[in-house]
Formats: sequence, C-alpha cells, structure tokens
Amino acid sequence: MDAVLGVTIVAAILTALGLVIPLLSYLKPYPKKILEYRVEVIPLMRSAGIFSQRLKVFVDGSEVQEPYALEIGVRSVGRVDIKKRDFDGKEPLVFHLGDQTKPIDDILNSESWCLEGNRLELRPRLIARQNGENAVRFLCSGEPDVRLQKPLPLADTTVKAMKTSNERSLQKSKLAGWAGLAVVLVTWISYVTWVLTLLQR
Repeated sequence: MDAVLGVTIVAAILTALGLVIPLLSYLKPYPKKILEYRVEVIPLMRSAGIFSQRLKVFVDGSEVQEPYALEIGVRSVGRVDIKKRDFDGKEPLVFHLGDQTKPIDDILNSESWCLEGNRLELRPRLIARQNGENAVRFLCSGEPDVRLQKPLPLADTTVKAMKTSNERSLQKSKLAGWAGLAVVLVTWISYVTWVLTLLQR
C-alpha cells in the first residue's frame, strides 16, 4: 500500500505540473490588457520607380510636396477588451507625426481618430478583441517620424508595437501547452498500467 500511495502522490504532482504548464504558457505572453499599434509609411514617389520624376500628387488643386501615405492601426490582443474608461482622464492616445510632416487632414474621415496639427489622436473608446485592427490612412507632406506621446493615457495596459515575434511566442505557448497535456496523459497511462499490474499479482 505504501508503494501505491507513493506512486499516487507522484502521479498527482506530475498531473498538476502538466496542467499548470499550459496555463502559464498562455498567461506569460498575454497580459490582461495589451494594445498593439502598427505604423506603415509609404513614400509615394519612391514607390513609383522610374515614373517618379513625371508624377505629381494634387489635393484640391494644390500640389503635395514629398507625398507619403501613412497608415496607423491599433488592436487589442490581451485577454480582455480595452474599455473607454481605461483611458485615464478621458485623454486620447496621441501619435506625434514629426516636425517635418504636414498631414493633409481634408481627406481624413474617422470616428475613432482625429488630427490636431501634426498630432494624430485616438479618441477614448472601446477597443474590442473581436473587432480586429482599427486603422486610419491619410496623406502627408514630408516624411513622417511617428512617436507615441508619453505618459500613455491607458491605465493598467501594455502598449507596444506589433511584431512578428508575438506570433512566435504564441507558437511556443501552444507547444508548451501540448507538452503539458502529453505529460498528464503519459503519467496517467503509466499509473493505471502499474496499478492494474499490481492488482493482478
């Protein structure tokens, strides 16, 4: 009986570890609230290649010097949604576009975003995980140098740039999860086999 008790305790410990591993592997790369942002700057004349010297961009009859397309997007990738009340003091999340950049705000039309000079503001609002990315695109004169204004207005929220490393972290957490479940399965198969063998003696 002492041997059965000892093996049972060992099996219980391995089972607990096998269940804890998947949980920790999920929680580690994903804190409770995470806001990821993406910035994409596209030089229109440079992307035109050999035709860049012959092309010009006009908005409402005025030529845009050094035209750039700028796209900024945010998304919630944490375990819970980012709510409007998470914006501390109802302050917006502000992206500075750079001193040498002049946004062409006449073509910006968004309920979530607004332009104030060379500042792009994300108004306080619900950012739900299931809604995916909330992005805005507009034209700029001069190359943007986008930076987040600090201190950030979001309480208890991790704010970071989107990176492909997040996908690798997710893959690692999945592998760790499967490894933990495999430990549980092998442990209990071995345990049951050992008990049945013992009872047959």
